[in-house]
Amino acid sequence: MNLLLWRHAEAEDTWPDSERRLTERGEEHARRVAGWIRKHVPGDLRVLSSPALRCRQTAETLGCAAEIDQGLDAGSDVAQILRAAGWGAETSGTTVVVGHQPLLGQTTAFVLSGREIAWSVAKGAVWWLSVARGGRVTLRAVVAPEFV
Repeated sequence: MNLLLWRHAEAEDTWPDSERRLTERGEEHARRVAGWIRKHVPGDLRVLSSPALRCRQTAETLGCAAEIDQGLDAGSDVAQILRAAGWGAETSGTTVVVGHQPLLGQTTAFVLSGREIAWSVAKGAVWWLSVARGGRVTLRAVVAPEFV
């Protein structure tokens, strides 16, 4: 299984938080990373997004329908993200989760180290993880919008 954890791109500093829109720069960064994902990640993508507008806008740049998951909001936990994504060695396919910090960093840390450490995921960046039969986890790529 492939799991891509993608932090929403840069958003306006407005209120309410759930309705913050991507900035022009954020839109460009999301398009760049989406292009990289489409070029490098194999197969059909299942896309899960936080209900926050900035996450939905980021997910839309992939050009496929995203499932809006209320359990992926900023108040979620690592177990909720992994459960929603169907993470595990016995599943196949590719799931992209578009969400928030600090949760995406904690999820990445947990998958790679077994501990929920406060790792940083930059705005618009994506971490690509895969798990093979037997449970071996591989970090395939980390991509920031400035480098694509």
